[in-house]
Amino acid sequence: MRRWSPLALTLAALLASLPARALTPAEEARIELTTYAALYGAGVGLWSALELDLNARPAAWLTAGLAGGALWGTWEAAQTRDLQPNQTGLITSAAAWTMLDTLLLAAALDVDEDGAVWMALGAGAVAAGVAYGLAPYYETSVGDLSLINSGGLWTPVALTLLAAPALDEILDYPLAWVLLTSGLGLGAGALVAAQVQPTRTQALYLDAGLAVGTLGGGLVGLIGAVMSDSVEVGALITLAGMVTGGLVAVNLVGLDGAAGAAPVEPQAAPTRAEPTPMPLWVGVW
Repeated sequence: MRRWSPLALTLAALLASLPARALTPAEEARIELTTYAALYGAGVGLWSALELDLNARPAAWLTAGLAGGALWGTWEAAQTRDLQPNQTGLITSAAAWTMLDTLLLAAALDVDEDGAVWMALGAGAVAAGVAYGLAPYYETSVGDLSLINSGGLWTPVALTLLAAPALDEILDYPLAWVLLTSGLGLGAGALVAAQVQPTRTQALYLDAGLAVGTLGGGLVGLIGAVMSDSVEVGALITLAGMVTGGLVAVNLVGLDGAAGAAPVEPQAAPTRAEPTPMPLWVGVW
C-alpha cells in the first residue's frame, strides 16, 4: 500500500479547504485561450528542436520557454482586452482552420514537409493576431462559432459519402477535396448559425448525434456494402445514419437557441427544457 508523505497530505488538505468559486466568463475565456497558446508554443518549440537537431535538455528548455512565453503573453493580452468566450472562440477557430487549410494547400502544391509546417505555424499565428484585433468588432456567439466549426468538420464527411459514385476521382485529389468541402461547410454553417442562433450545448449535442449516427450507419453500411458488393450502397447507408443521428439530436435539444429561455409571459411554459451541459472533452468547439 502506497504511503503519502506529510507534505502531500498537507497540500491536499489545503486544496480541499479552498472555497469553490465559479469562474467568470472572462476568466474562462482567458484560460481557454492561454491553453491553446501554450500548446501552440510547445508545438513551435518541439518542431524547432527537431529542425535544429537539439539534444534532449536544450530541446526541453526551448519548448518549455516558448510554451510559457506564449501562455504568459496571451494571458496578458486577453486580460488587457477583457476577452469573452465568444471572442476567444473566434480567435482559436480562426487559427485552427487557417493552420489546417494551409497544411492542406501546401500538401496539394507539393511543398516540402518542413516548409509546410512552418507555413502552417506562421499562418496560424497571423490568423490569431488578425482575429484578436477584430474580435471586439465581430458580434457572434459561442454557439454560432460551434455550429460553424461543426459545418466545416461534418460537411466533408457528408459530401464524400454522397459523392461515393465518384470516389475514384475524389481520391485523385483528396487534399483539394477536403479543402473545398470544409470551406463550403464553414460557409454553410455561418449561414445556418445566423438564422437559428444555437447555444454551444446544442451544437455539441448535434456533433454527438452526428458522430453516433455516422458510427452506427457505418457499421450497418459495411454489412450492406459486403452483401451488395457495392461501395455506393454502404456510403448511402452511412449517410442515412449520419442524418438520422443529427435529426435525433436536434429533436432532443433543438437548434434555435430557445433552450432554457425565459418565457415572455409569466404563465407561459418554456418550449423546451435546458439540455444537460456537455463536458468540454466531447469536442474542441
